[in-house]
Amino acid sequence: MRLMLLFVASAVSLLAVGCGDTQRSAGHFSDLHAAVGSIYADYSALTRPGPSGIAVVSLKQARAVATTTTAPIWVAVAPQSPQAIVPEIASAREVRHEQTTRIWIAESSRGGVCVLVFHPEAARGSAHYHSIGAACGSADELKKGAVLMEHSARSAGGWAAFGVVPSAVTQVTVWLADGRRRTGRVTNNSYSISVPGRIARITFART
Repeated sequence: MRLMLLFVASAVSLLAVGCGDTQRSAGHFSDLHAAVGSIYADYSALTRPGPSGIAVVSLKQARAVATTTTAPIWVAVAPQSPQAIVPEIASAREVRHEQTTRIWIAESSRGGVCVLVFHPEAARGSAHYHSIGAACGSADELKKGAVLMEHSARSAGGWAAFGVVPSAVTQVTVWLADGRRRTGRVTNNSYSISVPGRIARITFART
């Protein structure tokens, strides 16, 4: 096995930023995949059957949805920053479902990949932004994928890492500053690992 080391900076969730009208037509994605399909050859999960189960809604619709349900929604608003990298929601495919948490992989607006995470218990009342958290990378980051880190709701002081990685990655290890570690298996280009402290770094094992 070959090990790849990923030093972890603080990941920014798009859930609170309010970024991205990334809905596209089916024809757009057919043309796009025909042109750049090889870019995502290492992410077979992107070819899983759809639909994603994520509703793309207007801000007005989001306000109505948030008061009645805890569905995964993405609000179709313009990014607040021209440098923002956002998920192409039409490409999103669900890759993991653990307890109440749902995880998707998607193409990013800059030729990379995104990981999207939905916690229904945190979704109610999200009337002004997406009910899904996301972290995205650019084309030059495809080899390391994308990771979203959050405070764990299930343990005090705990953190969770949700990520997507290329198909060659078979397992992921999350390290704490004190040297403790926890390893998880990759399925459908994805992983989900919870640890009892702040994450210092992540390493990949490749075939």
